[in-house]
Amino acid sequence: MRILALIIGCWFLSSCGSGDARQTAVLTESTAPAAPEADNEPPVPPAPVKQPGLKEACLFSQIAYCTDPQAQLDQFLPGWKLVWHPARTTSNHSFIASDGRQYVVAIRGSLMEISWNAIDNWIYQDLNVVEQDDWTYSDVQGARIAQGTARGLANVLQSTDTATGQKLLEFLLQNRKNNEPVLFTGHSLGGNLAAVIASRFYTETKEAGQAADVLNVISFASPAAGNSAFARDFDNKFPHALRVEAQGDIVAKFPCASRVAELGKLYGKQPSASQIKVGYKNMTVSLSTVFETMSSALSLLELKNGMSSFTQTCGKGMLIEMKPSGKNMLNDVQSWFAEAGYQHGVAQYATAMHVPVVECK
Repeated sequence: MRILALIIGCWFLSSCGSGDARQTAVLTESTAPAAPEADNEPPVPPAPVKQPGLKEACLFSQIAYCTDPQAQLDQFLPGWKLVWHPARTTSNHSFIASDGRQYVVAIRGSLMEISWNAIDNWIYQDLNVVEQDDWTYSDVQGARIAQGTARGLANVLQSTDTATGQKLLEFLLQNRKNNEPVLFTGHSLGGNLAAVIASRFYTETKEAGQAADVLNVISFASPAAGNSAFARDFDNKFPHALRVEAQGDIVAKFPCASRVAELGKLYGKQPSASQIKVGYKNMTVSLSTVFETMSSALSLLELKNGMSSFTQTCGKGMLIEMKPSGKNMLNDVQSWFAEAGYQHGVAQYATAMHVPVVECK
């Protein structure tokens, strides 16, 4: 009997001990601080920056023509502020805007009338395709740009901000602390210069250890800036670039010899280049013949420059079709170039792409 009582007593003591242990374990679990839930979840990545697209670029390209860009930015692109703006000049002009997360460099196009004399002067003097300059900011050997383009580039890059005194590329390099995206854009010669400025900035960005894959170019109605080597290098560096060209825009065809030869086929029967007579090189010939002759002259210049033919970036580009003005129906040189001027206008590009037309005040 005493043995039975001893066994029961031992069992009772062991049961009490394990109960205390369980109670202690429960108490320990309940009093231990809970791990914060955030420690168990991956950090939320920042929202991606929505870069300006085709329509925004068209607005910026229009605003580049305005004397007070900030007023138009407030109206059409609220949230964007001028951060770099040089004194206004009659030559090449540009500005930089930012929404706090990225930058846009907008370059003004050429202030020119579209007429036979103006086009002739523009090709051989302003754009100056007679001479080509070596382009040293290229990974493709033999890259060159038109001498007129090189001169326009120098004008833009020598301009200084009225507030900071900094030059354009200097400002971008010093302010891209977090590799912010940069879009380069412009219409006509502004688009031409956007390509070469972006190409140079790409090289300087890489040398500075900054990200270059967030740089992009969107241009409108821009003539070719350089030769085939320049175009290949550009296309390699900016695979997402866009070059928008209206089918009836003559400026965007220059100075590529093969494309200039086709200008006489534009606009159909009224106005018809084949029916229009003009004086050219002490001769009276059809306007279509003039373009064919001009194409041959450009080909000879390419031969003179070592078979360095002008080539557009982005291949055939993004072709858009504009409705004719309906106002230039006579078969004379004035009507033909009036229609050409209409087809080249930045307002017509905006209308064709369903973008608001910016009225500079």
